[in-house]
Amino acid sequence: TLFPYTTLFRSNKRVKERREAVLDMMTFLDASMVRIGELRTLHFHSCRLDKNTDGDPMLSCEVTGKRGTRTIVAQQPAAEVYERRLKNAQPKDLIFPEHCRDGFRELLEAAGLRTDARGFTRNLKSMRATSISTMLLENPEINLTIVARNAGTRIDMIDTFYAKRLTAEMFKDTLSKQPNAVGVKGIQERKKQLLRALYKEQQEDPRHEWEREDKDD
Repeated sequence: TLFPYTTLFRSNKRVKERREAVLDMMTFLDASMVRIGELRTLHFHSCRLDKNTDGDPMLSCEVTGKRGTRTIVAQQPAAEVYERRLKNAQPKDLIFPEHCRDGFRELLEAAGLRTDARGFTRNLKSMRATSISTMLLENPEINLTIVARNAGTRIDMIDTFYAKRLTAEMFKDTLSKQPNAVGVKGIQERKKQLLRALYKEQQEDPRHEWEREDKDD
């Protein structure tokens, strides 16, 4: 767990501060979808605390990176990290003045997570992938455009590298839900409309839709 990691070598103040910084950076990255380079250049004055319609704390920040400058919305954990670190800093200061690369690597090695099941090495950039994937998995009906805008990437990148973790079974209630119809008569009318449409399509093209789909794929 992370807690023992932050309490090791408690007698060494510097080590303790570095380990707490690692935890703060991980938390911020996981709650914001920002790139590590964007976070490393983020100042306190570029962020503002706010609350959503449910009253939950959130953090809005102007980040600058490889895709230019954009406004991102981070969840409550990032807001808490920001508020706590601001107490010992000035608005013009960087939120994370030091890189936590080495500390994060040591944590991964201690936890046996330095490489994944396919042999790829994990680093702080992995936290962005975790953040985006978690957002999609916990909110499977979220608009991918919104996620892409917040992450500063393209929709096709989200769909290709992150949304592939979503399965049809996750949407079983939505996919099986009947559209609003008035009782049995409404459902029967829908069936008639569907049959008429299929008949008309067959007259225009004898191949069924799914046959064309298979060929196109």
